[in-house]
Amino acid sequence: MNKNIRVALQGWNGKKNIGDDAMTTVILQKLAQTGQRYVVSLIADKPALPQFGLNDQTVSIDCIHQSQMLTRLKLMRKLIRTRNANQLSENRDLYILGGGSIYQNAAVINQTLSNIHKARKSNPAVKIITLGVSFGPFTTKADEKAAQALSKEFDFVGLRDVRSAELLVQLNPVAKYVVAPDIALLLPQLLPLDSVDQKNDIGISLRANHTDDHTIKTCVQLVEAHIKDRPDARIRFFQFCALPKDDDLSLLSRFTALLPQHLHSRIDVVAYSSQPLQSYYEIAACAHMICVRLHAAVISYAVKTPFTVLPYHSKCVDFAHTVHAPQTVYQPALSATDNLQLAQNPQIFEKHKVICQTADRHFDWLK
Repeated sequence: MNKNIRVALQGWNGKKNIGDDAMTTVILQKLAQTGQRYVVSLIADKPALPQFGLNDQTVSIDCIHQSQMLTRLKLMRKLIRTRNANQLSENRDLYILGGGSIYQNAAVINQTLSNIHKARKSNPAVKIITLGVSFGPFTTKADEKAAQALSKEFDFVGLRDVRSAELLVQLNPVAKYVVAPDIALLLPQLLPLDSVDQKNDIGISLRANHTDDHTIKTCVQLVEAHIKDRPDARIRFFQFCALPKDDDLSLLSRFTALLPQHLHSRIDVVAYSSQPLQSYYEIAACAHMICVRLHAAVISYAVKTPFTVLPYHSKCVDFAHTVHAPQTVYQPALSATDNLQLAQNPQIFEKHKVICQTADRHFDWLK
């Protein structure tokens, strides 16, 4: 019998975030497809994990408890994080970072470097994989220097945009990498998605702590432009993240305050679901999505729902260019109606099948 392959999966797990849930599900599903047996360790409290759709025994999950109550105590936080990092790095065959990580901050990068060095010390033969990630942009020379050191540690790099590739080559001219779209595009290929009847509804995904009043006003203008000729259209407010300090519902009152009173009764909240595929279903039912969050745009593209990006970070613009849909990025010089019409051009999805399949290149290392 083949031995279990011991995997560390370093990512944003168990944080009730739809995008991160989707990416982790894709990684685990791709491991399961190989037919080999994996024990995957990740730092999360088991009750907080989403449902990954693992129906066989080839992939088992080992949770490293986060001790949430204790981490609220400042004196205990560093000790617990060090303990968890040591457990995650111990005696691994594979150390996977991603998806979704952005290597741009020296403090975070140096912690990742420390974890990798621990993994190599515990098992010199460990393979270090990062996939579905971005590099930069950097704010300081220290950020750039840390990223350069990190770039030399990987056995495989899967980047999700061309800008990151150009930056990586500057940091490390001999780096081996692939560029492919976001791995969350793969989920409908890995798990069956029920057929959906698309309605006239417009969906909204704002990002807590990263959405100012100007962006919300723009969102309201887009909503009004969409529903003015659609009397049956609902306004679907998506809770992409339910983590208390990052809960998207914290923005609902601000959005409602700027929305005309007669439209308040049309708002429906789409709550976070622990079943990642449910969000794909809900977005597929919308006629249009307004996306501040990156993965609202990614999932919209995956299910062929027209979308408009209100970027809070360069990674959102990077995604639009990666899928050859720059016209989905909101243009302030145009009216709300013109922005919607640009994003609803059916040509955006002409290469949909090829682009979604290309995301599989992040897993070339499995072959």
